[in-house]
Amino acid sequence: MKLIEIYLSDEQTHACSRNIFYAGRKYDDGAMAIKFVNEELFKAPGWKYYLKVLKDGILQEIPMMENLFIISTALTKEAGVYTCQIIARYNFGEKTKSFSEFKLEIEETIFDQEITEITIDPNILSLYEELLKLKEHLEKFTINFVTNSEIDEILEEVFENGQEKNVN
Repeated sequence: MKLIEIYLSDEQTHACSRNIFYAGRKYDDGAMAIKFVNEELFKAPGWKYYLKVLKDGILQEIPMMENLFIISTALTKEAGVYTCQIIARYNFGEKTKSFSEFKLEIEETIFDQEITEITIDPNILSLYEELLKLKEHLEKFTINFVTNSEIDEILEEVFENGQEKNVN
């Protein structure tokens, strides 16, 4: 995997002499990545980082789990120039800071590939895995809840029947 290395400064700029980076070809998946070399910035407590990507008027916001952003088919399914910007939010939006824009160029290919299945973006894979764990937990909870409510109904019936027997 080839790396594009970018240093983000405290002044919310990047220390790169150029503003457009070659980021691979159309349909590439995991061949390139952007590494933000000052990883301590991404470990600051309370701050969450997002990569905003704009192309043809469509804006995507991709959560970043660490200082490495893998360029996947989610981004390379169309050739062209993408305008990107890192956004940092503290404590769910209490504070926000945005860094200087940079551009990624995805080169056209001479063939057109029909994408039958787009893999999960590796940048959000851990979020996806957390959602699956949450789903499993909720399913188990629901099963236990249904079981407990059924037990409550049975106990209620027994109690009511027991009272009726005492009355008669």
